[in-house]
Amino acid sequence: MTHRLPRLIAPLAALALALTACTAGAGTAPAPTATGGSTAAGGPSTDKITLGLVAEPASLDFTKTDGAAIPQALLVNVYEGLVKLDQDGKIVPALATSWKGSDDHKTYTFELPPGAKFTNGAAFTSDDAVFSINRVKTDWTTSLKAAMDVVTEAKALSPTQLQVTLAAPSNDWLYRMTTHLGAMFSKTGVDDLANKPIGTGPYTFTSWNRGDSITLTRNESYWGTKPFYQSVVLKYFKDATALNNALLTGTINVVTTVQAPEALGQFTSNPKYQVIEGTTNGEVLLSFNNKNDIFKDKRVRQAIRYGIGVGREGFTWSGVQTITRKAEWPNWTPPAEMIARQPYLPRYMAGGPGNPLGARAMYLGGTIYRIHGTNAPGSVGGFVSYGCIRMLNIEVSELYENVSIGTKVIVL
Repeated sequence: MTHRLPRLIAPLAALALALTACTAGAGTAPAPTATGGSTAAGGPSTDKITLGLVAEPASLDFTKTDGAAIPQALLVNVYEGLVKLDQDGKIVPALATSWKGSDDHKTYTFELPPGAKFTNGAAFTSDDAVFSINRVKTDWTTSLKAAMDVVTEAKALSPTQLQVTLAAPSNDWLYRMTTHLGAMFSKTGVDDLANKPIGTGPYTFTSWNRGDSITLTRNESYWGTKPFYQSVVLKYFKDATALNNALLTGTINVVTTVQAPEALGQFTSNPKYQVIEGTTNGEVLLSFNNKNDIFKDKRVRQAIRYGIGVGREGFTWSGVQTITRKAEWPNWTPPAEMIARQPYLPRYMAGGPGNPLGARAMYLGGTIYRIHGTNAPGSVGGFVSYGCIRMLNIEVSELYENVSIGTKVIVL
């Protein structure tokens, strides 16, 4: 599933930073600003940029520790793989300059750059690539390592040529190599990965102030195009409000992923900020602690996982109501308040698949509000209604069967 995630950018970063990687903007400087202090019209600068995030790594060793926080900080920045995904989701060269596959789709031959070096000074060769691939199978402890089981042999054909043979054709393996599973390690640089990551990337790991920030510094010996920013600070926050406030006060330049969409209005209404929406194939796992008695009730777990669409700005409300009426495929008579705002609306619409109230409706007290389905499933998850709570038809139907007249509804 692909989701659109908004990101906020303050003036310093607005013209140069693609937030999926700190290396974006390499070779192109942002326009000078009063606060940014850009020092060059192109090429590397002495600028620093501070990015705000919410998930601090527990360790810097993703070979032993699962989770997205470590590769978010280090992959493409400190570590590089042979291949990577571009902004369109296409597999493109990274540390490898090119590759080709055999006719039987079981053998890949990668061409490697002759001048690449690790940040510990060691040259990167195909021997390091063989070491890195084999090490996934022998030393990694995370569940991701299983994706390398299809590899039967990794062989150095020359210092700049690597051959990988698979047990069977795989549509998945090369894609997996774009993730941190494909990160290249130095044979002499894996002694303390939890604290001192060593890679071939455009940035070097400088310091980690636990509980606060990680600092990366431009790798001046980088084999490729040097990134624009000399220093990148990844600053971590425990909640979305603190993260947003840090952008408002100038403590950070970028909110990398918006954690509180309801707060976007304070940025979209201010020309000082730029909001960028992108896509991700990331997944969010919702789980429950069944040791808590309330979660032992299946109906509670179902209710919590429901997606809803709520009132747009100016039409939100909160309070306690009870369900006073239920209706299947309800008819819709827009209230006078809605007609006043949207005089083009029909005065009545019979129930059915085209009706905005969807498959089921539960009416809240003596108000004009309802919990109802929708014929626009894409609106679920947004601030879209005039106060009603909308759900997917399949989920509102399930809820409908599990509540009765008189059920208390708390709107927060």
